[in-house]
Amino acid sequence: MTNLEATESSPSNVVAGREPADGECRFCGSTPAVKTTQQGIGSFLIFYRITTWRDQMCRSCAEAVHRDANAKTMTWGWWGLGGIMFWMFLLGNAARMRAARALDHPRRTAGVAAPLNEPMVPGEPWFRRRAALVATCIGGTGWLLLVAIVVAALVLP
Repeated sequence: MTNLEATESSPSNVVAGREPADGECRFCGSTPAVKTTQQGIGSFLIFYRITTWRDQMCRSCAEAVHRDANAKTMTWGWWGLGGIMFWMFLLGNAARMRAARALDHPRRTAGVAAPLNEPMVPGEPWFRRRAALVATCIGGTGWLLLVAIVVAALVLP
Protein backbone atom coordinates (compact mmCIF):
# COMPACT_ATOMS: atom_id res chain seq x y z
CA MET A 1 0.00 0.00 0.00
CA THR A 2 1.44 3.38 -0.97
CA ASN A 3 1.36 6.51 1.17
CA LEU A 4 -1.47 7.93 -0.93
CA GLU A 5 -3.62 4.83 -0.56
CA ALA A 6 -3.06 4.86 3.19
CA THR A 7 -4.30 8.44 3.54
CA GLU A 8 -7.38 7.78 1.43
CA SER A 9 -8.37 4.49 3.05
CA SER A 10 -7.86 5.20 6.75
CA PRO A 11 -9.92 8.10 8.05
CA SER A 12 -9.47 6.66 11.56
CA ASN A 13 -5.95 8.18 11.61
CA VAL A 14 -7.39 11.70 11.75
CA VAL A 15 -6.75 13.35 15.11
CA ALA A 16 -9.16 15.79 16.69
CA GLY A 17 -8.57 19.39 15.72
CA ARG A 18 -9.15 21.86 12.95
CA GLU A 19 -8.79 21.29 9.22
CA PRO A 20 -5.46 22.26 7.63
CA ALA A 21 -5.43 25.94 6.62
CA ASP A 22 -3.57 27.63 3.77
CA GLY A 23 0.14 26.96 4.15
CA GLU A 24 -0.46 23.64 5.98
CA CYS A 25 -0.14 20.22 4.37
CA ARG A 26 -3.43 18.43 3.71
CA PHE A 27 -1.81 15.03 4.34
CA CYS A 28 0.18 15.61 7.53
CA GLY A 29 -0.73 19.11 8.75
CA SER A 30 2.89 20.32 8.62
CA THR A 31 4.14 23.75 7.60
CA PRO A 32 5.34 25.19 5.32
CA ALA A 33 3.21 23.89 2.46
CA VAL A 34 2.48 25.03 -1.06
CA LYS A 35 -0.37 24.27 -3.44
CA THR A 36 0.99 21.86 -6.03
CA THR A 37 -0.33 19.54 -8.72
CA GLN A 38 1.02 16.19 -9.83
CA GLN A 39 -0.42 14.09 -12.65
CA GLY A 40 -0.08 10.55 -13.91
CA ILE A 41 -1.36 8.71 -16.95
CA GLY A 42 -2.21 5.08 -17.53
CA SER A 43 -3.20 3.75 -20.91
CA PHE A 44 -4.22 0.59 -22.68
CA LEU A 45 -4.68 0.53 -26.45
CA ILE A 46 -6.96 3.49 -27.23
CA PHE A 47 -8.10 4.05 -23.63
CA TYR A 48 -6.31 6.21 -21.11
CA ARG A 49 -6.84 7.58 -17.62
CA ILE A 50 -5.31 10.75 -16.21
CA THR A 51 -4.98 10.97 -12.44
CA THR A 52 -4.43 14.34 -10.77
CA TRP A 53 -3.32 15.12 -7.22
CA ARG A 54 -3.87 18.82 -6.47
CA ASP A 55 -3.56 20.10 -2.91
CA GLN A 56 -1.52 21.92 -0.27
CA MET A 57 1.54 19.76 0.43
CA CYS A 58 4.70 20.06 2.48
CA ARG A 59 8.04 19.20 0.86
CA SER A 60 8.09 15.54 2.00
CA CYS A 61 4.48 14.80 1.06
CA ALA A 62 4.86 16.56 -2.31
CA GLU A 63 7.98 14.50 -3.04
CA ALA A 64 6.16 11.29 -2.09
CA VAL A 65 3.18 12.16 -4.33
CA HIS A 66 5.59 13.19 -7.13
CA ARG A 67 7.50 9.92 -7.00
CA ASP A 68 4.32 7.86 -6.81
CA ALA A 69 2.73 9.70 -9.75
CA ASN A 70 5.86 9.28 -11.88
CA ALA A 71 6.20 5.60 -10.98
CA LYS A 72 2.58 4.95 -11.93
CA THR A 73 3.06 6.86 -15.18
CA MET A 74 6.20 4.91 -16.04
CA THR A 75 4.48 1.61 -15.18
CA TRP A 76 1.09 2.16 -16.87
CA GLY A 77 1.60 4.98 -19.37
CA TRP A 78 3.26 2.92 -22.11
CA TRP A 79 0.55 0.46 -23.06
CA GLY A 80 -1.55 2.56 -25.41
CA LEU A 81 -1.90 5.98 -26.94
CA GLY A 82 -0.80 7.45 -23.62
CA GLY A 83 2.69 6.29 -24.54
CA ILE A 84 2.85 9.16 -27.00
CA MET A 85 2.31 11.82 -24.31
CA PHE A 86 3.56 10.27 -21.04
CA TRP A 87 6.76 12.32 -21.19
CA MET A 88 4.71 15.54 -20.98
CA PHE A 89 3.39 14.40 -17.60
CA LEU A 90 6.91 13.66 -16.33
CA LEU A 91 8.24 17.05 -17.45
CA GLY A 92 5.19 18.87 -16.09
CA ASN A 93 5.50 17.12 -12.73
CA ALA A 94 9.18 18.01 -12.52
CA ALA A 95 8.48 21.67 -13.30
CA ARG A 96 5.68 21.89 -10.72
CA MET A 97 7.93 20.36 -8.03
CA ARG A 98 10.32 23.33 -8.01
CA ALA A 99 8.18 25.33 -5.56
CA ALA A 100 7.74 22.38 -3.17
CA ARG A 101 11.44 21.48 -3.23
CA ALA A 102 12.31 25.07 -2.29
CA LEU A 103 10.37 24.77 1.01
CA ASP A 104 12.03 24.20 4.39
CA HIS A 105 11.78 20.85 6.14
CA PRO A 106 8.21 20.24 7.33
CA ARG A 107 7.28 21.00 10.94
CA ARG A 108 4.14 19.54 12.46
CA THR A 109 1.51 22.12 13.40
CA ALA A 110 -0.23 21.43 16.71
CA GLY A 111 -4.02 21.15 16.67
CA VAL A 112 -4.39 20.30 12.97
CA ALA A 113 -6.53 17.29 12.07
CA ALA A 114 -4.69 15.44 9.31
CA PRO A 115 -4.79 11.85 8.02
CA LEU A 116 -1.09 11.29 8.84
CA ASN A 117 0.75 12.00 12.07
CA GLU A 118 3.97 12.87 10.24
CA PRO A 119 5.04 13.74 6.69
CA MET A 120 5.08 10.96 4.12
CA VAL A 121 8.32 9.15 3.38
CA PRO A 122 9.13 9.92 -0.28
CA GLY A 123 10.21 6.39 -1.18
CA GLU A 124 12.32 5.40 -4.14
CA PRO A 125 12.31 7.31 -7.45
CA TRP A 126 10.61 5.51 -10.36
CA PHE A 127 13.88 4.22 -11.85
CA ARG A 128 14.59 2.31 -8.62
CA ARG A 129 11.15 0.68 -8.50
CA ARG A 130 11.18 -2.73 -10.15
CA ALA A 131 7.71 -2.61 -11.77
CA ALA A 132 8.26 0.83 -13.30
CA LEU A 133 11.72 -0.10 -14.57
CA VAL A 134 10.56 -3.36 -16.17
CA ALA A 135 7.53 -1.66 -17.74
CA THR A 136 9.74 1.13 -19.05
CA CYS A 137 12.12 -1.35 -20.68
CA ILE A 138 9.31 -3.38 -22.25
CA GLY A 139 7.17 -0.38 -23.22
CA GLY A 140 10.12 1.58 -24.58
CA THR A 141 11.24 -1.40 -26.65
CA GLY A 142 7.70 -1.85 -27.97
CA TRP A 143 7.46 1.80 -29.06
CA LEU A 144 10.92 1.63 -30.68
CA LEU A 145 9.88 -1.49 -32.61
CA LEU A 146 6.67 0.21 -33.73
CA VAL A 147 8.61 3.23 -35.01
CA ALA A 148 11.14 0.95 -36.75
CA ILE A 149 8.33 -0.98 -38.48
CA VAL A 150 6.64 2.23 -39.66
CA VAL A 151 9.93 3.69 -40.92
CA ALA A 152 10.80 0.42 -42.69
CA ALA A 153 7.35 0.32 -44.30
CA LEU A 154 7.75 3.87 -45.59
CA VAL A 155 11.34 3.50 -46.77
CA LEU A 156 11.33 0.02 -48.27
CA PRO A 157 9.42 -0.49 -51.53
